[in-house]
Amino acid sequence: TADKITYRLFNIPVFKIVKKAENLRQYYLFNIMIFNDENVKNNFSTTEVISVKNTAELGNTEAKFVIKNKLKIRPKVSVIIPVYNTAKYLRQCLDSVVNQTLKNIEIICVDDGSSDNSLEILKEYALKDKRISVLMQQNLLAGIARNAGLMIARGKYIHFLDSDDRILPDMYLQMVRSMECNKVDLVVCGIDYLYESDEARKIRKGPANRLSFSALLNIKDVSKLLINSEIWNKLYKADIIKAKKIFFLNTHYAEDTAFNTEYLLSSKKCYFMEQKYYIYRVSENSLMGKLINRQQEYDGIKTKEHLCKIICTDEKLYKENKQDFLRSLYFQLKWIYRFFDSKDKRIKLLEYYREHVLLYFNKQDLESISLFLMIYNQQYEDALTDLYS
Repeated sequence: TADKITYRLFNIPVFKIVKKAENLRQYYLFNIMIFNDENVKNNFSTTEVISVKNTAELGNTEAKFVIKNKLKIRPKVSVIIPVYNTAKYLRQCLDSVVNQTLKNIEIICVDDGSSDNSLEILKEYALKDKRISVLMQQNLLAGIARNAGLMIARGKYIHFLDSDDRILPDMYLQMVRSMECNKVDLVVCGIDYLYESDEARKIRKGPANRLSFSALLNIKDVSKLLINSEIWNKLYKADIIKAKKIFFLNTHYAEDTAFNTEYLLSSKKCYFMEQKYYIYRVSENSLMGKLINRQQEYDGIKTKEHLCKIICTDEKLYKENKQDFLRSLYFQLKWIYRFFDSKDKRIKLLEYYREHVLLYFNKQDLESISLFLMIYNQQYEDALTDLYS
């Protein structure tokens, strides 16, 4: 009877209930009671609103719990998935997470104001799996959605997954093992690129994996290998993120670069895995499948400005990283200026760069790069000539 099953539910683990079920009818009644009973659904539903901490430039925002599932033990990994109009791929993404061989995980899905049925799919999965929580917010971009997920994350480690991608079944088990066996602060796995069409392949070619073998590296060695800025093939320590108060920027582009740079500055060792556990989808309509545009490049400058405030206001960080950071700024500017199609626009770009980036540096340090010294001294005509060369 239903009463008998209810009694056994609260006194025996679920797998024992299933094993001891006398017949299929009893097993069917058990599933009806767990997943379809309105009282159970109401217990998961909530109207709780949380305040989301962001960078000082943006300030706090709000997110609302749609479904809040509480785990009794601390999960090993918190999986944070920002979701925006990806209903077409969302089931594949969620299936790849709920079927992980490492079961002790929590899955935090943040709907970023979707207009398709993404939110309904999230609710459907959350009612079937107690590890899933669903938040919703107005459309504030993926970075702010990830910040919302970080506010409620309880896991020892953090992974950020894009809702149109998927992962292999052993990803979390193997990455956690690598983190703990090698005693590192960051684990990076390989990436497999899934191209939806030949056109998508032409528009976006995925970068080659940085290493063709597994390796343990110091963070300073990592910078020499030009560690990729993506966040989705990395496993982070939650304690570092929270202790250093690392947040995502509210930009369309390059918010992961800022996050990774701040995290690396607070880390010591990293482990690279050659295994390709992350499957990144490349479509003609995806953000990274589009040609770089001017707005994205301005977002790149905003990212560098944010990092300047962090690095240049800390004496130790400034001394250790100024030359590497200046070189990265140089190559960024050499790339960006080509997207501005008139002399006046290019000079305005240099003025912006001077006021929002270069003024954080000591003038004598800029002398190592003649272009920056020209911009600092407002010699914009000479700077443009240098850029053209």
